[in-house]
Amino acid sequence: MSVNDVPVLPDEKVTHHSSIELEQMVADHRKLDPVDLENETYHARKLFCMDWQESISRLKLISKLGSRNAMYEAASALLTDARNLDQKEGMRMLRYAANELDHTGAQFDLALILEKEKSGDHIEMLKRAANNNHPTAQLRLGCSYFHGIGVQPCFSEAAKWLRLCSRHTNSSQLLYARALDELGQHEESLGALLEAATRQSPKAELKLFFKRFWGIGCERDMDYACTWLVRCSKGKTNNEPCAALAKHIIEICQPALSESSPVPRLLTEKQLQDQLNLFA
Repeated sequence: MSVNDVPVLPDEKVTHHSSIELEQMVADHRKLDPVDLENETYHARKLFCMDWQESISRLKLISKLGSRNAMYEAASALLTDARNLDQKEGMRMLRYAANELDHTGAQFDLALILEKEKSGDHIEMLKRAANNNHPTAQLRLGCSYFHGIGVQPCFSEAAKWLRLCSRHTNSSQLLYARALDELGQHEESLGALLEAATRQSPKAELKLFFKRFWGIGCERDMDYACTWLVRCSKGKTNNEPCAALAKHIIEICQPALSESSPVPRLLTEKQLQDQLNLFA
């Protein structure tokens, strides 16, 4: 989402302009400041359930007064309403917001529609939204290049977009790490996993354990690996499957663990590896 797409919180107590006043402002080529624009947009959007035609009319006028969000709100209202009031007009407005107003949310929504209907190049529209810092667009674009969905697989492109998105979500950080592994950049992949793990991502903690235990793309360090296994087993996040798996690995391997070690440590590599092979 670009800076210009971030809405200003509306003020419920503000007196709103009438439709006639808005029309006169448009005729006079006047512009409203950002706060007034968002207040008018919010008020017009609220009218949709009571009088959708008046709501859309006001949103169009507000758009002409300088609001990029107003056109997008009008398009979204028409396209998501269960009454199917005017889908054709909704699509026209969405395309206008995406192409002419460079509205990030409109670009992302249009990309999803094009992908579903297979009626256009949704990848190019996803790129426009991703270039405007839309995190979900960056994630979908990275996934598309990683898995070859709608494009030829390209791990370097996948890594590029997933790196940008990784600042926002742990899930993209994990896929970013996988893309780096495919590119042979194992040290950078470990760094990405470590960053996600420090954000308390159970999947990243578990992946760090496996990588460091087997020495996949890094030096093998069983003590360090087990610290992440223990941390994952004691996690307080909602990702119960990972915590349950970590606990199960510790329980089934308990006879092979050294009591003298400050962290669970295997006495023999084979004993733990035979168990871990079930989950790898």
